[in-house]
Amino acid sequence: MRAHPGPQRGPKASPDAPAREAQAPMGGSGRRSRRQHKLDVAIQRHQEQEAWLSTLPDAPTYRPSAEEWGDPLAYIRSIQPEASLAGIALIHAPVAPALAPGRVLADVPGFRFTTRIQALGRQRWTAWDSVRFEEGDREYTLEEFAAEAAAAEAAWYGGLAGPLPPRTAECEYWALQSSPNSGKIVEYGNDVEGTAFHPCDPLGATKWNLNVLPHEPASVLRHCHAHVPGVTSPMLYVGRLFSAFAWHVEDQHLYSINYAHAGAAKV
Repeated sequence: MRAHPGPQRGPKASPDAPAREAQAPMGGSGRRSRRQHKLDVAIQRHQEQEAWLSTLPDAPTYRPSAEEWGDPLAYIRSIQPEASLAGIALIHAPVAPALAPGRVLADVPGFRFTTRIQALGRQRWTAWDSVRFEEGDREYTLEEFAAEAAAAEAAWYGGLAGPLPPRTAECEYWALQSSPNSGKIVEYGNDVEGTAFHPCDPLGATKWNLNVLPHEPASVLRHCHAHVPGVTSPMLYVGRLFSAFAWHVEDQHLYSINYAHAGAAKV
């Protein structure tokens, strides 16, 4: 509580004092007007993106039985005729992991990772290699990166922590990407060698463990004798609000399988 000040002596009020006092609310109203304008612009941007995003169908979703889950490649072949029409599918595992990814990675001695800087906004592509991701200048632990990501997200959404509905973030992302050189950047921990699957975990012990899947008898990757990180072995990607992963040539010619260990939805 603040003490209420008692009577104070000061200079006599000038004749134009009431006018100055009358002008103060106008300044406050102007600030409110600017804030309201920003909110109106944000709503308009959301509506513009929602207009075209709402025309896109959701990815087909599958929930295999425990028996179907036992043979990953056979199950993928069974859904291929339908899923290939969409180009993407969401598969819900019938097995829940017992260990959080943070606990698995905590057992990896000295686990730290660097990031890449992604610029948000429409970039001008003048040459094959003109748009690049810059390397970040520090290393993170998982806890450090999560704390910074949560703080940045809370600041972006006006001080509220926690993920918003995926469509809200998706509309905001595309609004930023459609703006020329928004000046905003985001860090993304990508191409991190390692795995958050534990071989003794109920999920990690299945053939869907991405360390195991490439070596299945029916996998074409068994014939690739070179070690290719991200193809013959998994890589970790530690994202945050508005970070994005580009489509690669191997995604075009092979099935790309991603497992979301934790965090907000990937859209």
